[in-house]
Amino acid sequence: MNVWVREVAGWALVLLGLILFGEACLFVINKRIFSAGPFLFAGFVVFRGGLHLVKVATAARACRDATPAPAPRAVARPVRGRSYTPGTPRGNVEPGPAART
Repeated sequence: MNVWVREVAGWALVLLGLILFGEACLFVINKRIFSAGPFLFAGFVVFRGGLHLVKVATAARACRDATPAPAPRAVARPVRGRSYTPGTPRGNVEPGPAART
């Protein structure tokens, strides 16, 4: 339900933005160029906000209707014998003569 409210509100804002653009065009036709500026700015902001709401509602609907990914299958890997434990030195690593014990 929430997705549809968001989508309808988005389309209403897109329509309102187009109406504001139309009003700005009428101001320009009547040679009131400076009066058209605020209508152009408001129309741009409202139109972009409406497009964003429609985009978010569409993404939410797609995520809601998506099927979950199947669980990954376990892959059997051969066990290799190791002659040493990783991260430990293989032998005497001190410089110089052999270490005294």
